[in-house]
Amino acid sequence: MAALSTRVLGLTLILVSVWCEDLDGDVLSGGWLPATVDDSMKYYSNLCNIPKIRSTDMTKEVFEKDFKTKPFILTFANGAKDWVETEHWTLESLTTVYHDWVLGAGKSLDIVYNGGKGDTNRTFSEFVEEMRNREVPADDFTYLFDRNFYFNSSLPETINVPDFLFKEGDPILFIGSSGTGASWHKHMPAWNGVVFGQKRWFIYPIHRAPPGGLYSFTPTAWLDYIYPKLQSADKPLECVQNAGEIVYVPESYYHSVLNIGETIAISIQTKEVTTKTEAEFYSAMDAHYLATTTENEDTMAVEYDRADKVYTDLHFLYPYNTDIMAHLSEIACERGDAVRCERILDHILTIDPWAINSLKLRSRIFYDRKNFSLSERDITTALSMHPKSKTLLRERANFLWNVRKSESKRAYQKVLSVLDPNTKEAEEIQDLLKITDFGPEMEQRLTTDSTMRDVDLKDEL
Repeated sequence: MAALSTRVLGLTLILVSVWCEDLDGDVLSGGWLPATVDDSMKYYSNLCNIPKIRSTDMTKEVFEKDFKTKPFILTFANGAKDWVETEHWTLESLTTVYHDWVLGAGKSLDIVYNGGKGDTNRTFSEFVEEMRNREVPADDFTYLFDRNFYFNSSLPETINVPDFLFKEGDPILFIGSSGTGASWHKHMPAWNGVVFGQKRWFIYPIHRAPPGGLYSFTPTAWLDYIYPKLQSADKPLECVQNAGEIVYVPESYYHSVLNIGETIAISIQTKEVTTKTEAEFYSAMDAHYLATTTENEDTMAVEYDRADKVYTDLHFLYPYNTDIMAHLSEIACERGDAVRCERILDHILTIDPWAINSLKLRSRIFYDRKNFSLSERDITTALSMHPKSKTLLRERANFLWNVRKSESKRAYQKVLSVLDPNTKEAEEIQDLLKITDFGPEMEQRLTTDSTMRDVDLKDEL
């Protein structure tokens, strides 16, 4: 009852804030729309176990001694006005000055896949229009995530953050509506300041990768499907960052961020790693990338060995980090060592039963062995944990196409139900459904090499 009362109080404060914004026009919101009542109910939380520290209490000496390796939220007596000239960050001001500037944007998982950059471009005005006229589920909202705009604009002249926060580095401008955000990732040290809006943060330290794994759940899907199932000891650090507050995220800390209301923020990351652990991570990722892109077999073997060794060393340092183990499983599978790959995947799933990408990879191993019952079990289990995952729905449809084709029609229809109908993938599936005979008389069809594959719809058509 007390928890419910606390939540109601928090939501009441949000609604009072929205009401005040209406009274003052756009003064408090800068012209950016606050969260609706429904979005506030869904995404807001009063829980905050990340330290909030007043800017007057944080000096460079205190930061270096006590907080450089810890996440915290910096608060200011006068909000954003203490570190940014907010009048230059209003919707009206930005639209007037930068309406035709082209910026990068993308969806939460795509941004992380793309190395922390928006993978599509649109002008500032086009993005705002798209954000205001959204007609798709929250997971499909586009999030402005641009690394070039800030230093090319005049906005750096409007910011004066405390001296202990770095002013040079890799800047990112964020603009998004409720439900947008960044899925789980980590990087070098960074600070993130919200000018208008709110962000809900979820953070895990290096020794514990987020349940469900990386590259698997959007922020809203993780909040819907994984977060409610976690025991208290397994839940992340979390807090809602309000307008005018700055979040500091140390190197190697996994984090996911969810916007509440239309939110505009600026972040700067250092360009160089500061710890040996993160340097080793990048070294292993570079070696793995070289191994998968070179055509020289000797180079491939050397780089695979290098990546495997570094990840193995990291695994001994952080034995419960399933992200490290996931990299090791990928290397083993890519090198054809299915036995080792399966053993690692089993270990991952013992620690993290919601690791859907590990379930998907193990399903493929079973498929290659023609153990279709176990293959289907794993992909079905993964789907039960993320029933709206486009990737998993497509994986199951492909499985049925190859094993029980007569049952795949409904599976492909399910894929269509979660796809944007205007995408090329949706059009190809629609064409496939129109011309294919899915009758029970169709013989079971297996691929020639007996491996799970993405059905090449062009070939089928």
